Amino acid sequence: MRSLMAKTRQPPKQPKKQQPKKQKAKSLKDILRQLGPIANVSYQPFKPESKRPAQALLPTSFPRNAHPFDYFSLFFTHDLFRTITTNTNQYAGIQQIHVPQERVRGWTNLLVEELYVFIGSIIYMGVHEEPQAKIY
Repeated sequence: MRSLMAKTRQPPKQPKKQQPKKQKAKSLKDILRQLGPIANVSYQPFKPESKRPAQALLPTSFPRNAHPFDYFSLFFTHDLFRTITTNTNQYAGIQQIHVPQERVRGWTNLLVEELYVFIGSIIYMGVHEEPQAKIY
């Protein structure tokens, strides 16, 4: 038995030699020295537009007495929520294939409406502070 173990035992692995780390540059001069010669550098300064009065560039269909959700919908469209929902459900399906059977958890497809509620809850929690998380 002992001789069998001796035959299968491998010699301890030698630690890999670490390559010396580059020293961090301490000044602009050091950085430029590390970069080497720099040629053909072009520079165009930023030219801002002339000042003009502020105005809201809202779609013509935007309601005059808008609700906060109308403003939210300008940035987070229904199509975006549908895409997030579709991709989330696809990702969950892929994960269930790759996870061992004993670790698979039940998954119910996410609905667009549920995503709206989830994002709304996060925004509410960020705006309306409560003393304890369980109050939400």
